[in-house]
This record gives sequence, C-alpha cells and structure tokens, in this order.
Amino acid sequence: MLLLPLPTLQGKARFKHFQKGLEMLIFDGRIGYYANGHKDKPQTGNSFASCYFCRNVLPAKLIFRKLEVCND
Repeated sequence: MLLLPLPTLQGKARFKHFQKGLEMLIFDGRIGYYANGHKDKPQTGNSFASCYFCRNVLPAKLIFRKLEVCND
C-alpha cells in the first residue's frame, strides 16, 4: 500500500506494474503532508490529489472515502 500523488498513474514504465492489478483508495479532499522543518502539523493547501495505490489489500478495485482530518 503506497500513498502517492494521483498523477502517478501516468507513465509507460509504471503501466506494466499497474496492469497486473491495482486497487485505489481515493479521498474527497487533498491530504496534508508533513514538510521538512514543519513536523508539528501537516501543511494545508496541497496542490495535488493523492490516493493509496494497492494490490491484494482492499476489498474492491476502487474505494471512495471522506477524508477524516485528525487535529491532535
């Protein structure tokens, strides 16, 4: 299971790996990542969508979920 930018789907080199089987966990919002020098909280305003790319992990090929933000 890898959390990657959605444009990762593009590319001839990755195509051969994805055609073997791909499952995706897709969220309704953009994920905030921790940036160097800002480890106290995730950065907001990310410019790209992300999703989990999986194989033989999820119960369906595509799963859509609401992104739950944890504000600890």
